[in-house]
Amino acid sequence: MFFIKSKLVRFSIVGLIAAAIQLIFISGLIEIGAMPVVAVSISFIVAMGFSYIGQKKWTFINNKSHKLVLIKYFCVQFLALFLSVASASYISGFYWASSVIIAIVATL
Repeated sequence: MFFIKSKLVRFSIVGLIAAAIQLIFISGLIEIGAMPVVAVSISFIVAMGFSYIGQKKWTFINNKSHKLVLIKYFCVQFLALFLSVASASYISGFYWASSVIIAIVATL
């Protein structure tokens, strides 16, 4: 995979893998009895960690200090987390798949 030169393609690949990780974690956590809001929160944080490392090390190959980059990244991601949790909270009274779909769309 390291031979792909297009940043857009690499960005998309990392994003799709992160979304798959989030979906797998959401499904698994809900399956074992977690509330949708908890499942979305935990899965989002796991996917966010993967996405940050993938984007920094492979997509943009950024060797700058983690300090400033991480602060900017977390600000954007935690806004997305808020949207995910808010949507999962709103829909949690309905079928859980709806909250999964909205949570993933909100993070894109």
